[in-house]
Formats: sequence, structure tokens, C-alpha cells
Amino acid sequence: MPLKRSLNLVQRLLPEASRGDVVLAYHLVGAGTGAVVDLPVREFERQLDLLTERFHLCTLKDLLAAPAAPQPRAVLTFDDAYANFVEVVLPILERRRIPSVLYVPIGFVQGTAKAPLTGAALPACTFADLRAAASAGVEIGSHGVNHLNLRRASDAALTEELRRSREVLEQELGRAVPSFCYPQAKVDARVERATAVHYESAVAAGGRRHLGGRPHRIPRFPVRRDEARFEPMIRSRLWLTEALASEVRQWRR
Repeated sequence: MPLKRSLNLVQRLLPEASRGDVVLAYHLVGAGTGAVVDLPVREFERQLDLLTERFHLCTLKDLLAAPAAPQPRAVLTFDDAYANFVEVVLPILERRRIPSVLYVPIGFVQGTAKAPLTGAALPACTFADLRAAASAGVEIGSHGVNHLNLRRASDAALTEELRRSREVLEQELGRAVPSFCYPQAKVDARVERATAVHYESAVAAGGRRHLGGRPHRIPRFPVRRDEARFEPMIRSRLWLTEALASEVRQWRR
């Protein structure tokens, strides 16, 4: 595609980032789906090697508690709460003592909503899985109830998605759930304002480093099955193809 090639050429000319924190958005590792967001285990392990060499790895809560740090930081977030997280991902992270954040759509866990990823016919975590993950140090956040495009939701439905998902998670886990992840990466000013009523922070897409400010629209770099792009992406301040895709996503209702 000419536009993508042009963006890749421009990307190579951009200098490496000199500041800002990297927040990464993962979904599946070694699940065997063939999806672009399903990374082979070896590729994931190589990414962790790069991350531990270059960054201090922390949870989102820790990052926001100390906005400035001498060492660049990175946060690993995982969306959708597939059982793949506790079966494959968490053992790898625990072995390496790497913290993480897991965003949970409670309808998927409860069996009342369909799987968030099309074509990924995989089971969800159970609440027992989530309690075990939280006890192991995983920061649990909300991904809504039904993984809806919240920009299309009425005010009442939006409030219900935000409020109920947090209430259920806090009741099941017995601990605070301070963070939210916008389903489908769809957010506008109304959704952001409503989210700020219920959560201390929220993550979106954007393909850029977090430079502070706007705790309810923290940008993330999406991680896909493309080993060649990972290292230049985490070195960059702005990943052009994703930044453009994120802008287009926001134009579409």
C-alpha cells in the first residue's frame, strides 16, 4: 500500500524518543489462533528481553504514582481476559518477575457477552483465575461489561458499562479497580468525561509515548505479530501507522 510505505519511510527518519513512557497493548500469546494479535511464545520472550534491557517495567498504577522517573519505563497491558493469559502469559511473566495489567470485560467472563476478538474461539478467565492473578501481583482493570463501542452508547448505557464492570470486579477480587480500557479503542470527550467519574485512569490506542497529562486517555502501542517492527516501535516517540489508524478510528462513529 503506497500510504503505508510512505509512512514507513518517514518513520525511519524520525529520531528516537528522548523521554516519555511506553505502554504496550497485548492480547494473546501462543494461543494458536493465527490472529495478528496472537504472538508466538518465542517472539514474546524476545520482546521481553528487549524491554528489560531498555526499560524499568512497572504497573500503570506505579507509573502514574510517580510521573517523572530517571529511567524510561514501560507497562505491559493485556486486553480481554482470555484464559490464555493465566495459562501461557502469566507463568512467563512470573518467571521473569515482570509486572502487568489485565483488562477484563466482565460479560465475557460471566458468559453473558461474546468473545471480544472475532475468530478467537477461546475460553475466558474465571473469577477464580482473576483472583489468583491479582494475588500474584497483576493489576486488574475494567474493559467494560460487553466490550461495546461506548461512543454509540446512551448516557445511561455508558454509565452502566463503567459502573457495573468496576463494581463486579471489586466485589469478586476484594480490591480496588482503578483503571479502565476503552473497548475497541473508541473514545471521545463524552466517554472520557464519564470514565473520569468512575476511574483514576484509562488507556486508549494512539501509537505514541505517554508524556504525562490526561490520565484518562493514556496512549498505547498495539503489539502485533510483526517481529521486525517491535524494536523500532518501542524506541520511537510516535508510531505513524498506528497514530494515523487511531485518528481514523476516532473519526468513525
